[in-house]
This record gives sequence, C-alpha cells and structure tokens, in this order.
Amino acid sequence: ASEIGAEYVITHPGSFEEKNREKLFGTMIENMLIAKAFASDNSVGLIIENLFYKDFWPVELGISKKPYHWFGCSTEEIKEITKATRTDFLMDFAHAFLTSKSMKIDYKKIMKDFVKLKPSMFHISDGTLASGKDEHLPLGKGEYDLPFFVSLIGKKDVTLEVSSGKMPRIADFTGSIEYLESLKK
Repeated sequence: ASEIGAEYVITHPGSFEEKNREKLFGTMIENMLIAKAFASDNSVGLIIENLFYKDFWPVELGISKKPYHWFGCSTEEIKEITKATRTDFLMDFAHAFLTSKSMKIDYKKIMKDFVKLKPSMFHISDGTLASGKDEHLPLGKGEYDLPFFVSLIGKKDVTLEVSSGKMPRIADFTGSIEYLESLKK
C-alpha cells in the first residue's frame, strides 16, 4: 500500500466460531494493533470495516462446514474495536443490510446507528433484498434503497465495491458513477 501511495488499508476484523468469540476477541484486537503499527511504520493508515453476522459463502465454496461469524457486525462491536485500536471505521452498506436481516433489525435504523459513529468513509454497492449474500451489484442493478444510503453519506469518501460478474468491469464502475450522479439531480 505504501509503495502505491495509498493513504490507508481497509481491513476486516476477522471471524470466529460462536463458542470462541470472547477468547478470540482479545486476539483480534491484538492483531489489529500489530497491523496498525505495521501500517503506520509504512506511512499508511488502517481502517476497520463493519461486517455481517453470518456469512454462508465459505460453506458454499467448500472452505468451511459452518458459516463464518464476523467481528464488527454491530455498532457496539465497531465502537469497541475502534476505541481499543484507535482506528477509523468504514461503513459498508451491504454488510449493515445483511446484519439487519440476520439480527431482525430495521435496516434503516442500523444504518443510522452506524452513521452516528462517524465513519471516515463508506463502501456502497447494490443487492437483492432476499439474498443473504454480499452481491456487490453495480448501483441501480439491485433492489437496495440507494437514495437512502446516499442520503447518509454526506461529504465523506465513498468506494464502489461493484461487479456484474466474477471480475469487476469498467462499465460496472462508470454505470455506478452515472447512477450516483443521477441522484444529485
């Protein structure tokens, strides 16, 4: 990251098995502090990204027999992680939406609660409401309430995390940028 002049690296806090959550939380904090120090030594910042509670992709891909549980899925955990590591946080809208589904919380409420934590930047993508996956659809190609998402961003940095296939295409990004521009009108 430092070699290409990146200002920061975005990282996921990590996964755990339900029975080991408390034990592994402290280890995750230690690892984030080590990663932060390494990044800092190389003139790069570290930003923690919120995740979602249950991820079934590892099961579908044959990587795991159980779904992953991720640290940083709730506002309480993000608050705890960022305080312990003194890092900024990135809000991923799709991850917040998926957390709201698995925890049976209104997605607009959880997103507003994440925004109250003052994320330094945002990931935005589209998706289908019934899916339990982070689909990374180009903006306007799914069913998310993107105007609501955009209303929460303000003047913060946004990264597009979009792909219409296995590999992102330039058209995925240009179409998503055009979609965002259309919301300004």
